[in-house]
Amino acid sequence: MRFFTRQFYQDVRPKSIYDQRFAKFSAKLPERSICLRRKTDPIYAVAKTAFPQPYCFPIYPFKKSLQTELNQFFAERDACQIPTKSAFCQARKKIKNVFFFDFFKQSYQVFYRHVTAAKLFKGYHLWACDTTTQKLPDNKETRKLGTHTNQAKTVASVKIMTYYDVLNQIIVRASISDKRKADLRCVQGSVLDIPTNVISIYDRGFTSLLLPFLHSHFGSKYVIRASTTFSKSVVAFMQSNETDIVVNEKLTQKCFWELAKMGIRKSQHDTVAFRLVKIMLPTGETEVLMTNLDAVFTIEDLNLIYQNRWGVETSYNYLKNTLMLGTFSGYSQKAIVQDIYCALIAFNLQTIIQYDCLPALEKINTKRKKSYKINRNISAGTVRDYIKKILLNQAQNWVSKLQKAQKIILKSLEKVKETFKERERKLLRCNDRHHTEYNYKRGF
Repeated sequence: MRFFTRQFYQDVRPKSIYDQRFAKFSAKLPERSICLRRKTDPIYAVAKTAFPQPYCFPIYPFKKSLQTELNQFFAERDACQIPTKSAFCQARKKIKNVFFFDFFKQSYQVFYRHVTAAKLFKGYHLWACDTTTQKLPDNKETRKLGTHTNQAKTVASVKIMTYYDVLNQIIVRASISDKRKADLRCVQGSVLDIPTNVISIYDRGFTSLLLPFLHSHFGSKYVIRASTTFSKSVVAFMQSNETDIVVNEKLTQKCFWELAKMGIRKSQHDTVAFRLVKIMLPTGETEVLMTNLDAVFTIEDLNLIYQNRWGVETSYNYLKNTLMLGTFSGYSQKAIVQDIYCALIAFNLQTIIQYDCLPALEKINTKRKKSYKINRNISAGTVRDYIKKILLNQAQNWVSKLQKAQKIILKSLEKVKETFKERERKLLRCNDRHHTEYNYKRGF
């Protein structure tokens, strides 16, 4: 039984390109981009209804030389002319970033709307939150997004914040901020629209009274690994023999100032209640978890919930090393934002296509002695090749295209490792001779 119907794949395409027609570019474009005005040039899909004039977007992320990507794409389609990278860069300036925001939003919303086997923990989704920094091509325009300064120089750099559904492997929230912005400030605006059936998981860098208050105020759940010296209540709890208590703390002055900026009027006399739980680590250390979950969730449950937070770290590793997040196709502010959101969209589309392969994967595992899983590295390259064929074809042709992609994905499985052993990396160049590191090549 298929996880998703044809209606799902119709919904995942942004509403702004439902028209499926390729409009002509504006007459203001330079003459050398005339080859892009042909209806048979689908490197762009036109966003027509969402904007006052035709806009378009790159179908898949460019990770090779931009001109090489254009040459290969148009050569595959036997195009009479191949556009220059200058024409491409000028055309992409017509795109509004809101189009990519909408596409990314659609990619996870329709997943939850159509998926029939979403994984839950006691009826809750587990969303892990974290941030990562990304260095940008350094110029005056990219420095408007953010900078990082050390004793040597100042360079363009941003901080990317995401909420990641660790059980279903899909990115559900994302934002780009200045690298100098604190992690807590990057997150606090996203708490407002978190659903009530979600448990948000945070690391020690997000320890504060502001996050617990906001989650309780808007009716969502959270688990935060608190610093053992965060407050007097936490210090007293660490010194006691208790393992599970509920405390009330008064809001700090900085906390109600931040709440006032958000339109929530509170004072120092207001309090926030939360539960403190001790967790014993295998190393013998004791950690503290803050949460507003009730006693239905035992200490073992809370420990397991927090352990799942590591999924957001591996998602960043996948985005940067497999999807090559730091390889940008342009040096402008708009190109940077577009490339980052294209990587997030590609991540979600890959998860969506892989979910449809799970029934077939289960049948394969029943015939084998050991369990196998989908190789996300090979899957990334397959999805990249088929994504333009899926989105730019007629809706009735999508199922056949998807089936071809899924057959390729199911042919490249990897064994589920019972124990993880750190792989020793070899020197790729030694004594002026190149050495190949086996099974370590990108599929994207």
